[in-house]
Amino acid sequence: MKQGGFEIDGIPVSDPSSKLNLEQANSYRIRFGKKKFLRIVVE
Repeated sequence: MKQGGFEIDGIPVSDPSSKLNLEQANSYRIRFGKKKFLRIVVE
């Protein structure tokens, strides 16, 4: 995380204790490293 290899919706995350708001319906695109992607959908 300190090297910028973790992003949520294209925004680099450097704080390992940051949290997402999972109360509202939304979709998040998460990137780990250069080639690993994950989509989280909250309904």
